Amino acid sequence: MGRHTRLSQGPVQDLRALQAEVARYDAELARRPAVVVATKMDLPGATAGLRALRGSTDLPVIPVCGRDGRNISSLAEAVRWVLEAKASKEE
Repeated sequence: MGRHTRLSQGPVQDLRALQAEVARYDAELARRPAVVVATKMDLPGATAGLRALRGSTDLPVIPVCGRDGRNISSLAEAVRWVLEAKASKEE
């Protein structure tokens, strides 16, 4: 993404842009197990963005809020799942 900052185009478009960038960087990395973390769930419009994300991907989508700690344990479980999936694939 370089040094410049761009404005968000929305959660679905941002996810697609990120996935495309990762695939350009390393196709193998793009095929690894992954989860989507929907942050800032305390902000207005977050629920609509979460619905849009979940409707646009087969990846697990974990909604979190750092301000109130919402779903942090679910995020930790998802990270563990990704790491275990990666480790079992390497065996």
